[in-house]
Amino acid sequence: MKSRTLRLLLLVAPLALVGSLLATTWAETTVVCPVSQTQNTFRVVMSYGSYIFQ
Repeated sequence: MKSRTLRLLLLVAPLALVGSLLATTWAETTVVCPVSQTQNTFRVVMSYGSYIFQ
């Protein structure tokens, strides 16, 4: 019984981890370069995890 529980845990844990890694919210942000003082637009991660705020 103990080995069955361990196998189930080893199967479910990676699936839960992958699900939370794929759940990301991205947005554009503007950053000023400290060297050339030009403005650049980048996409950055705003939130991640199993629940995303919109």
